[in-house]
Amino acid sequence: MIIEVAKNDLKENLDIAQATLGNGPDITSHFLFEKIGETVFISSCNPPRLFSSVPLKGIKVEGEGDFTIEGKRLLQSINAVEGLLKIECEEGNVTIKSDRGSISFPSLDPSAFPPWRGMFGDAEEKVSISADVLSDTISSTRPYASVDEARRPELAMINFTGGNAFACDGFGLAMARSDDFNQIDLKIHVKDTGAVLKFLKAYEGNTFTQFSSDQAVFLKAEDGGMFGMTSIPFEMPTAITTKYIEAFGWTPRRVWRLSKNDMTNALNFLISGASDSDYKVNMIDPESELINPPRLEMTSLSGKKNISYTLEEVEYEEEVNADFDVESVADLADRMYVSRKVLSLKGEDEESDIESFSFNYKYMKRALDVSDKVVNFGCNKEGEKRGYMIFKQSTPSLVEITCIVGWMV
Repeated sequence: MIIEVAKNDLKENLDIAQATLGNGPDITSHFLFEKIGETVFISSCNPPRLFSSVPLKGIKVEGEGDFTIEGKRLLQSINAVEGLLKIECEEGNVTIKSDRGSISFPSLDPSAFPPWRGMFGDAEEKVSISADVLSDTISSTRPYASVDEARRPELAMINFTGGNAFACDGFGLAMARSDDFNQIDLKIHVKDTGAVLKFLKAYEGNTFTQFSSDQAVFLKAEDGGMFGMTSIPFEMPTAITTKYIEAFGWTPRRVWRLSKNDMTNALNFLISGASDSDYKVNMIDPESELINPPRLEMTSLSGKKNISYTLEEVEYEEEVNADFDVESVADLADRMYVSRKVLSLKGEDEESDIESFSFNYKYMKRALDVSDKVVNFGCNKEGEKRGYMIFKQSTPSLVEITCIVGWMV
């Protein structure tokens, strides 16, 4: 097979396929150039879980004969040249020619490439889903997935099931919902989310079709590009996927509307003066002192004094009165804030003694990392000391996200 392709077109495809390129001493560290019909695909896989295949566009191709090239060496070589490249495979040797010179690489036997195409042939078409919706959901929920694969394999994933998506590590829970999820049944391993997001970014604005079998799950794009993942045999506990599902509609007892930048600065300030092993931050905002802004505190490194940082609340864009139509607020996070404010104006607040509570700053940072510029969050109390924070937001693709994090006691 002989391929003529512009260096930039080749590099663009290799950058996408590189996300699933292995680094072992075998064919999984090679890109596979395979001709299917009249289209040449660049495929790669990272054992034991991942596979991707990207159509090489804007090319001229002659003849048949698949071949492989070691990924690291191919990427290094094409970074040094420009313009039109001619790639030719003959008798197990691949030559790349440019106007500046030529280079040769040995090709391994293409038939030794893991049988992902065969696994796709056994998969059944399931449902279509927007790349943007999938990307927003994974980005917003993955900080909450467990990374302890050995101890909690049933939680080391993002699980799309029952019209929602879930990620949980036993202490924090993220849930997402979208009309696009009505029929999707998909599990994405937490360690694979980076590669999945890179592939989805290359297909912004496109739609994928999910194919599934007992062995693997595939996301296939309209141009034939494909991302494959081996099926996860573990089931997320139903207590996780059912217990808090109504939280999308909850109005927490206390709600704050704060600047993401202000919260980040506050945590960085406090952490700089606290012990490296101290993760506990106190949020103090008594309802009897509502004229005063909320503040965060940590114990100082010396242990003799507290470090404090005063926060500034962000006003809602519209004037809210007791007759405000809460359902007119489209954004899920804003609706939570407005709902609490309307209840307060109506005098319908329940009695509460939530004057302060403590949280793990690492979890707060995770929540901030995937939040908008304005962070809407609230808290509820469970028992004498226990309670939880609840974060809500709506993504650009209209996915609604609700996250729940337990207090630190």
